[in-house]
Amino acid sequence: MELTFYGAAGLVTGSCYLLKVGNKKILIDCGEFQERKDISKLNYENFIFNPKDIDCVLLTHAHIDHCGLLPKLYKKGFRGKIYSTTATKDLCDIMLLDAARIHEEETKNDNERLEEQHMPLRQPLFTMQDAKLVMKLFKPFTYDQRFSVTDSVFAIFRDAGHILGSASIEVFASEKGKAKKIVFSGDIGQKDSPIVKDPTYIKDADIVLIESTYGSRNHEESQQRKEMLYAVMKHAFQKRGPLIIPSFAVERTQELLYYLNEFSNHRLLPQMTFYVDSPLANKATEIFKKHKECFDDEAREVLKTDSDPFMFDELSYVSSKPDSMALNFKKGPFCIIAGSGMCNGGRIKYHLKHHLSDPKTTILFVGFQANGTLGRHIRDGDSEVLINGKPIEVNAEVVSIAGFSAHAGQSGLVEWAKSFKNSKPKKPIFFIVHGEPIESKGLKRKLDDLGFKTIIPNLYDTAKF
Repeated sequence: MELTFYGAAGLVTGSCYLLKVGNKKILIDCGEFQERKDISKLNYENFIFNPKDIDCVLLTHAHIDHCGLLPKLYKKGFRGKIYSTTATKDLCDIMLLDAARIHEEETKNDNERLEEQHMPLRQPLFTMQDAKLVMKLFKPFTYDQRFSVTDSVFAIFRDAGHILGSASIEVFASEKGKAKKIVFSGDIGQKDSPIVKDPTYIKDADIVLIESTYGSRNHEESQQRKEMLYAVMKHAFQKRGPLIIPSFAVERTQELLYYLNEFSNHRLLPQMTFYVDSPLANKATEIFKKHKECFDDEAREVLKTDSDPFMFDELSYVSSKPDSMALNFKKGPFCIIAGSGMCNGGRIKYHLKHHLSDPKTTILFVGFQANGTLGRHIRDGDSEVLINGKPIEVNAEVVSIAGFSAHAGQSGLVEWAKSFKNSKPKKPIFFIVHGEPIESKGLKRKLDDLGFKTIIPNLYDTAKF
């Protein structure tokens, strides 16, 4: 058996691993690279493997850095099955179409500029048609349901507690009389996060791929981050300026709305209007309402007295572009929650363009900001940033609450890993992936201290076992 690391190795994004079992080739995730320009360019290069040779894909969840290149995989000839949870399939249906729309629009804009310069035009990474067709290949399963992948491989999805439908995947493979169990963590969520259930612990494996997004750091506790959100909101109201929150459309936006709804129910919200300015987030929220079977006990309890935990009197959902543009001319305190979470695209860029230079503005980051992204530059204190090629001064107050991340911190990752301690006949080998080098090394030190054998693979490394 062989496992090759085609993404998220030495990097946070681009999750993609190729497992070879006999003559079968199984891809685990096929995500976009979403980091600095030299890394993002990898999205436009040819796959190193032949997509036509891939038998199937196992998908951990619907974030674009895990699923975003599936339409490209289809475009290049893949026609196998894509296995996921039911909720992941539903989220991918909107996520991939939205990603394709963005690629088409960006390519159109770029080509207008290239045509003026008499330069060769470019093609979009993939089209909306590619996204629609790849969705026909999905075959969903529920959590904890064993299913056959090939004649010699079967798998089980376990709840990863990261976002709606997210899974760690147990893969059982046999080759030449030897059986191996490989576990792909996917992205592991925090315990006690609202809405979704806690991560499932897995007791045994031969090989484990574990994410390390926050491998060297811990987050604020659930109650603490809720209190911090309220304090930032109150402070922004007192400044009489806008509160701008870049937020991922899936999970982070719904988590924020869940907390704001709780504040509203307890009459704690200041007198300001809240806007969700993200058509994708609006659609994702409807999918959340559809999949209440994924909710944790706390959220189920809330539903007994509040039929919609993502809606409250002070909230408006914005859909049209004119309504979105009108928000930039509002006066006084108000809050805009908009995508994308790392500020690399979507409507958030236009709100930042209009408000970053105003000292009354508060920018609140509630999620991971990958190296090289606009959000990372703002969060790290750059005094000036480029938005759509134009320099914008950063005079706004910038605040970050790391505890809102859907990723487990170091202690959560270590606790998840410790569940394998009694693996028979020996402890598994951990491949530490999906993290910047400093984060992966921080997690490696912790796991080494527990007596595990750990490896931090490089991009395109192959492990044989």
